[in-house]
Amino acid sequence: MCDGRCVSQRECGSRAVCEETYFRCGDSRCIPGRWRCDFENDCTDGSDERDCTPRNCSESEFRCDNGECIRGSLRCSGAADCSGGEDETGCAPHCGPESRLCATTPHCLPSNCIDCRASSSWWCDGDVDCPDGSDEAGCERASAECGARLACGPRCEPAAWRCDGRRDCAGGADELPALCANITCQPPMIRSPSLT
Repeated sequence: MCDGRCVSQRECGSRAVCEETYFRCGDSRCIPGRWRCDFENDCTDGSDERDCTPRNCSESEFRCDNGECIRGSLRCSGAADCSGGEDETGCAPHCGPESRLCATTPHCLPSNCIDCRASSSWWCDGDVDCPDGSDEAGCERASAECGARLACGPRCEPAAWRCDGRRDCAGGADELPALCANITCQPPMIRSPSLT
């Protein structure tokens, strides 16, 4: 509506009058006033976000660097809610329910069986995955727990892997000369000269 007459928006042009609670965009379109300065361009020309004075955030809100106020509960939630991500700056790393945090580095590793066909855990699996090695710290398995099987770090591996010429355990512990010197090779296998 333009001056009380029904005409097309194009005919009204810059004469369009918005209702009292609405904001008039630079292109003469009217948008709800609450959309002004809400950090979203609602006017095609962005005029609803120009010359905005950030409102005071309440004590239960967090102010982003661009002036936007977000719920305080979103601070350190593990997901960036401010456009610059500053609501997650200086926060302790956040791991999901199926993962654990490395001891001294901000890395999360899977800790439970999510896809049981794959490795059930990256913790105590014999492979260092945390940059600080904390996923393998304190994981040594006693040889007695493995019985006749090969104690390979935190895992029990098949006994046939002992002294088979392949390094299956960290540091080649399953191929050490002192361990392999008394192992009899089963025919048709022969002892490699480098392992005697």
